Amino acid sequence: MSRPQFAVFTAAEHRERVARARKALAAEGYDGAICIGAELLNYLGGFDCCSYFSPQALIFATEGNDDPVLLVRNIDVINARETSWLPDVRDYQLNFADPLEIIAGIVRDLGIGTGRIGVDFGSYACTARYGFNLVNTLASARLDDATVLFSTLQFQKSEAELVHVRQAGKYADIGWKKAQEVLRVGMTEIDLATEVEHAMRSAGSEFSALATLCATGARTPGMHSTPTNKKIEEGDVVHMEFAGVSNRYHAVSMFTFAAGEPSPLVRELYDLGNETLAAALEECAPGKPIGAMESASLEPLKHAGRENAYMAMFGTGLGIAYPPIWVGALTINRWSDKILAPGMVFYAHSCLQFVDEGIGITQGGSYLVTEDGYEPICGPGHIQLYVA
Repeated sequence: MSRPQFAVFTAAEHRERVARARKALAAEGYDGAICIGAELLNYLGGFDCCSYFSPQALIFATEGNDDPVLLVRNIDVINARETSWLPDVRDYQLNFADPLEIIAGIVRDLGIGTGRIGVDFGSYACTARYGFNLVNTLASARLDDATVLFSTLQFQKSEAELVHVRQAGKYADIGWKKAQEVLRVGMTEIDLATEVEHAMRSAGSEFSALATLCATGARTPGMHSTPTNKKIEEGDVVHMEFAGVSNRYHAVSMFTFAAGEPSPLVRELYDLGNETLAAALEECAPGKPIGAMESASLEPLKHAGRENAYMAMFGTGLGIAYPPIWVGALTINRWSDKILAPGMVFYAHSCLQFVDEGIGITQGGSYLVTEDGYEPICGPGHIQLYVA
């Protein structure tokens, strides 16, 4: 089979991923897998299509070396042919054929119809209806949640993947630099978000898995606020969060600026945010526990008596993502038992919500764990407060 026209990676790279998945599944006692999430269909099968809202699946047995079977809607077969290396692509007509019955037939043909099957039930693409009906349709098998197992496979990026991670980071940097360039009193939050998104998309960035987040002034304690028609006022704190995207690999940038001279309190709290981010990144090195980063970030807050401003987790892993979220399963919090390793990519932020003061501060970016520390992928990081 010749390489598909829009394939991002070689078939050999995908087969290596499938082989690792089989090995991990076998170690946990699984006989096979049914992958539902668009991220997994892309990671293992190369399939890229805006079809994650329709029932689709990638199915394979743990034993053997046969290529997985990809099931998609008939209108999406052309997208499978142009992006996926998989030779066995099956399809169905929506509302005329039952995709779950087709999945059941594939499972039986693979000889795992009465075995233990891993499913990414935690995927946003696996709705409650889809999951419930899948369990009922495959009543002779045992379906268990393998979401974490599948996610763990993607923690460390190959050199081929890092090409796209770094490109995504370049797009995200274009975004925050554009925000610096155009930020001014009187423009609306939507105006600002438009400028940022246009700059990134014009440079080649794909659509993001999550909307651009933007809040100004008294709205800033809302860390997941989307832009509104609120006009930016003199002295307003302005924070944004968005991603650059290259072949579905995301790199996230987040920052706080000021529109006009901010109050002394804003500067004080911004400096505190800088300290928390810098303290955490000092703990970023291979072999160190992931939880040490968040623990270190809390020390400046404790010293300042501001620990109650910390309401978020310090960060999460990044990789392939589709709507509605770019958040990965690699969670950076003080309870994590994972160990940092070269090739891990994550975004991290000092996310401080001073609700009583009506001030929210977020600073950070995306980072790659290297052999001797970390490499910033994108984001201004812990810099002095930028005042437009």
